[in-house]
Amino acid sequence: MRARAEEFDLEVAASAPLDPRLPGGDTQGASRTRPGLSGPLPWVAVAVVLVLAGIALAERPPPDWRTGIVEHIATPTEQWYTPLQVDMSDPHDVWLGPETAILANRSRVHGFAVADGAELWQAEGRHLRCHQGEPDGDVLCVSGEAAQAELIRIDALAGEIMRQDRPGTLAALDVDGDVLSLRQEGERTFLEREDSSGTRRWSVDLGFVGAWYVPALLTLLGTTGGYVMVGMGLGGPSVPSFAVRNAADGQVAEEIGDLWVGRPPADAANPWLLVAEDGSEFRYLNAEGALSEARSQWSHYLVVDEDLMSDVSLHLAHGELQALSHRRPDHIYWSRSTSGMTAVLARVGGLVLVQEGTTTAALDERTGAQVWREQVPLVAWRSLSDGRTLLSLDSASGRQVLSGVDVRTGELLFEVTGVEGPDALVRTERTYEGRLLVVTTAGLSMWSLA
Repeated sequence: MRARAEEFDLEVAASAPLDPRLPGGDTQGASRTRPGLSGPLPWVAVAVVLVLAGIALAERPPPDWRTGIVEHIATPTEQWYTPLQVDMSDPHDVWLGPETAILANRSRVHGFAVADGAELWQAEGRHLRCHQGEPDGDVLCVSGEAAQAELIRIDALAGEIMRQDRPGTLAALDVDGDVLSLRQEGERTFLEREDSSGTRRWSVDLGFVGAWYVPALLTLLGTTGGYVMVGMGLGGPSVPSFAVRNAADGQVAEEIGDLWVGRPPADAANPWLLVAEDGSEFRYLNAEGALSEARSQWSHYLVVDEDLMSDVSLHLAHGELQALSHRRPDHIYWSRSTSGMTAVLARVGGLVLVQEGTTTAALDERTGAQVWREQVPLVAWRSLSDGRTLLSLDSASGRQVLSGVDVRTGELLFEVTGVEGPDALVRTERTYEGRLLVVTTAGLSMWSLA
């Protein structure tokens, strides 16, 4: 059932004259006939150029800054399901590679075969903090705390498990075969890197933390593109809450400056969000180590966003969803009342998808005009897209449902049911090379998106 734009509370701001250098700006005389284009052959040449340009635009590479975007989504087919009791209250980490799927919680880490879901191995520990640096790479876990801490290294493919006493270790991860660790010794904390033989490459004193022990749950250690993200939720005045350092020597990354880590991504494929200490600006840092330009306007974070660096910044404030210009901070493209709005779902293909009750509306990113509105089942925090189809996972009705919607029209393309029952609540999902791993409270299921 489609509805007209005027049926919604939509306010389109009066457009200020556009800068000619910006998209949509006045071309100043583009309609005048130019010399040399009066004969048929030049016009044929222009037509050919326009066609080629159209092809180039249609096949342009995707933006460098995006989240929740996969290569292709077809009607999902379930490949296997493995029952496994997953505690809703227990934090967990999930990694997916070409041959193995890893699921880790605070007491146990499992390895499963991607081909058929068979459990390959498992290891136990206390207050586990695990990390996998690359798909199918070694899994490093720190078990226990203070003097009882130990390092567990697991070969994800072979299932070989090695344990080593590492007193004071708070967190550890693999960096090109080396061990990068955050360790507390007495009243100070250290960031250290060791090679495979245990020889220390470097050690950096992070400062005084006091006589208390830093709880492992309040620490953050991650890497992306040659950088190390370090965070501690508890520390003395000389210890920065967060810092971005170089993995090569542990020194503060000067090119990033005083930006601190604001939101580590749940999926390693998504960019890190870096926020200035005073909140004045933010940037993104992707897996290749590229740093985006600084942005002064805070944009509402979407799980699915085809272009994080779009000029249109989305803001939720004072009961309104606003679309502001990044290049011209005083310019409001449009605003819309959030009354009745459940969530902002995604930004894909120049559209902003919002959920309003049981319906979904697609708004033009720059004008706010409604393109379509349909009663389709979409979930804000369990979605991904390939730029054409938005796939959403829903389990609120006691069954696992994968729904696909055409982003351009709102048409429901497919609705596939997986594991059913009250224990099939979706916890998280991961994608890798055309596969979708869904973790529910009842177990793991693997889907093909090809």
